[in-house]
Amino acid sequence: MKTKIALQAIGILAASFMLAGCAEIGYYGSKIQSFSGKDSMILDQPRADILDVIADVGKSMKFDVSALDKNAGRISLSTGTSTGTTMLIGKAQQSSLTVTIADSGKKLEIAVYVSGNFGTGGQEAADKLVADFKARLSERLRTM
Repeated sequence: MKTKIALQAIGILAASFMLAGCAEIGYYGSKIQSFSGKDSMILDQPRADILDVIADVGKSMKFDVSALDKNAGRISLSTGTSTGTTMLIGKAQQSSLTVTIADSGKKLEIAVYVSGNFGTGGQEAADKLVADFKARLSERLRTM
């Protein structure tokens, strides 16, 4: 009985080490890249609820509101892989968008930051993220 329990424990430990080893190979086998940039978006008309609309669009993209300053007209959205995902499969990813209202509400200044491996942290990933955000925000504003 003790031998059977010991063998089960060894099997669980071996499986854990194998998974951790695979994660390390994935994590170290794919270079982590980072990129930050800026973009802007012109609005048809100023909107008093634009920060709320941006928050809703961000949530639809699986982002969390990580900072909100209504007085400054600024909102930050962020997302990232969990520690478990990073440990289990070696994938690391973090993204953030900071949107600031400018020109009396007629313009949105968009700062983007991406970091990650497996192609999720370079300029292409940042450009794709901003394009997706702007498309979703434009669509949302058209339907309101």
